[in-house]
Amino acid sequence: MDTQELIRHRMLKYLSIGGFQEGTPVEPERKRNMKVSDLNAAKAGDLEAELEDLKKKILDAAGPSDPITSEKLEKLKEDVDQEISNAFISMGLQEKLESLQLELSKASDSSDNQTLNLLKEKVDMIMLEFYHNLTRSSAYLGLKQKLEMLNMAHRLIELKEKG
Repeated sequence: MDTQELIRHRMLKYLSIGGFQEGTPVEPERKRNMKVSDLNAAKAGDLEAELEDLKKKILDAAGPSDPITSEKLEKLKEDVDQEISNAFISMGLQEKLESLQLELSKASDSSDNQTLNLLKEKVDMIMLEFYHNLTRSSAYLGLKQKLEMLNMAHRLIELKEKG
């Protein structure tokens, strides 16, 4: 079989099983999962440079809290919060989180210890599923790097306050 014949054979095979449809646009969800995002990979260098800059500012700050450093940390926290929200939505955990919030609002009226423990277990399960999906997928590389950067910045601040 030559190359053109092989390509034609594969196209007909996928056309017959429904994996390929000629002339129809690909859905964004399927298209998104076809390749790794280049946006997160391009930002990796920027995050490293920003982390080094943040390290220098934390270590060189004269007072306990430099306004520039705290401003950068707040911006980083907002970015992480936004990306976590987007990750929850894309993982399909948004509905679980909303139902848990509804249960929590109902349970806050009755201060029953057993229901609070049950809700705590549900929160732990959702967070465990989130972290499992986060470590498994390469689509959240930017979020992982920002979380590491935020943790490192907090550790540097703690070290500076102790020493």
